[in-house]
Amino acid sequence: MKPINKLHACALEMADWGELRRAFPAFSVQMHDEIISRLLYSELMRGGWEKLGSATKLESRYMRVAHGFLHTSLDAYMAYAAAKVRPISEHRNHYYELASSINALIEAISQDPDFGCGLSGHALGQVSRQDQKMREQLTAFAMRKGVSQDTASEIADAGEVFAIQYGETLGEMLRGLAHQAESIAKAGPLSLHPNRKDSHEHYFVRRTTRWMLHEFKRPLYMVSACAANALFASDMDPNHVQKLVRRNWK
Repeated sequence: MKPINKLHACALEMADWGELRRAFPAFSVQMHDEIISRLLYSELMRGGWEKLGSATKLESRYMRVAHGFLHTSLDAYMAYAAAKVRPISEHRNHYYELASSINALIEAISQDPDFGCGLSGHALGQVSRQDQKMREQLTAFAMRKGVSQDTASEIADAGEVFAIQYGETLGEMLRGLAHQAESIAKAGPLSLHPNRKDSHEHYFVRRTTRWMLHEFKRPLYMVSACAANALFASDMDPNHVQKLVRRNWK
């Protein structure tokens, strides 16, 4: 396929590196390649790549935008199946309690000389997906400090993923997770109707639109619509995506 623009050419090149496949070990190679193929080669995505390309004005940003869009799309496609969609009040309580537990852990670790090297010394960037030591340490420590087993496991699981992606120290990772949990609580759930047949599509467009709002300071509804149509054979249009994204969950 002839590249649609320079950004698309960058994405085509990136797809051959294998980094995105390694970032999502839960996907089979076949499933990963199928999703990437639809995003890169489907005619339904042509308008999406054109819009993304015109929004990415600096060539120095091509790599970041191509990676960010593909990574976010893969994560949104995968995460919905694993995510527990809760009612609004339960959703907010869960993530505020999670943030509170993490902040309590930060305080406890800072005062505990026996937990490794403390907040600043625990470098997590080299933690591999096969190495469970840090995850087990953090889970056990959290439970000793009164955090429930489920919450402790959730913090440790999220922390391991966060560390692999960002290579942070333990303190930076925990503070990042607390901020993320508070942001998720304030924003409300991405899907309120898990029993709807198109609920996963709603989740996908809200996730990808949030990423673009963060990256470009504008939501680029057309890109999310094109991607959903390419992946799910949806009947999305920018106006529908806009309504879904702007819906007030309060």
